[in-house]
Amino acid sequence: MFRSYIMSARLASIGTIMAIGCTVAASADAATSINGQMTDEEFEAHIDEVFEKIDSDDDGQISKSEFREEIERQNPDVPLSGEFIDEIFSVFDADGDGYFTKVEYALMASEQLNQD
Repeated sequence: MFRSYIMSARLASIGTIMAIGCTVAASADAATSINGQMTDEEFEAHIDEVFEKIDSDDDGQISKSEFREEIERQNPDVPLSGEFIDEIFSVFDADGDGYFTKVEYALMASEQLNQD
């Protein structure tokens, strides 16, 4: 029973965390064109807005600590292990350099949009 609860909490956390990376998909209704798809300009503007929110030191890349801070801010009641954060962070950090750039972020968000 307890194990099932933890798994449910982790799955819910993954959904929330993916929403951080894919806020574009979550708010697509607010930023759609007539045909129901985001325009390139809307997509880029939204990527810029979300990326800049997470990139607290404005260095053009998001570190694992910035990522963790944002996740913890959005999920204050969900305990997340360092291992779990590392796993999710690696989804965004395509080249494995310990940071993700706006390009890496946009590629992941675009993949999510194409799946929806």
